[in-house]
Amino acid sequence: MKVVALSQRHFEDFYKWHQDAHFNLMASWDARPKSPEDISASYGRFLALPNFGLVAETDENKSLAAFFAEIDFRIRSAEVHIVGSPASVIHSATAVKEAIDCGLAILFRDYGLESVRFRTLADNLRLRSSAEKYGFSYRGLFRSAVFVNGCSVDMVLYDMLQSEFQAKLKKGE
Repeated sequence: MKVVALSQRHFEDFYKWHQDAHFNLMASWDARPKSPEDISASYGRFLALPNFGLVAETDENKSLAAFFAEIDFRIRSAEVHIVGSPASVIHSATAVKEAIDCGLAILFRDYGLESVRFRTLADNLRLRSSAEKYGFSYRGLFRSAVFVNGCSVDMVLYDMLQSEFQAKLKKGE
């Protein structure tokens, strides 16, 4: 497995993975891509903002997981988005951890941010459990926050401070 910079090819992979409302959780996108042709414009908008992204993929360049960050340097914070491939749960879990490890190191060490937060659907128990095991702290519930398949659903918020990330590194986790 390797971790590489986000590219337009990866956006095309993600479009294939998530052709539903889950894909629209990136707040920097003004609309979920409606077709593969919209991917190029979405990727361009993403790069125009103070963002970065990385992807964990196989040696054969098959995307497994992605870590996106929307950075606000004024408050030294970022909102991150974590996406795993639905194709392989086992490989995806390892890839998600690898993407998170690399992404947080960049945000906290290289960019000097103080906090990182992310939101997920409240019923995404697998990601919530992984986040808590990884050291993110639960911060709250947003009721009826998004529409998925025509239904209003809740979202939850998690965060991690730079000091918590440093403590995690010292423990060797």
